[in-house]
Amino acid sequence: MSIILPETAENFFRETVQTGEIRMLTKAVDALNVRDAKASSEADEDLIKKLILNDIGFDRVNNAVRTKLVDSFLELFRDLFMQPR
Repeated sequence: MSIILPETAENFFRETVQTGEIRMLTKAVDALNVRDAKASSEADEDLIKKLILNDIGFDRVNNAVRTKLVDSFLELFRDLFMQPR
């Protein structure tokens, strides 16, 4: 699974880190729930959620998404330190 953050999300992350608001990010990651996700069509959303429910379950998908999202944040955090000053 890959997570591709839009530029606006990357910028928000950088600003949040630079202003010391890390707790806001941890709260957002903690609140993540695939059950609340939306698809471009209601039929797709229903199908995807049904597949998740009947296979590995929402908890495992939530944990996988959180792990990948944190990995993306760590990469962005590393990039902040590597930027020339």
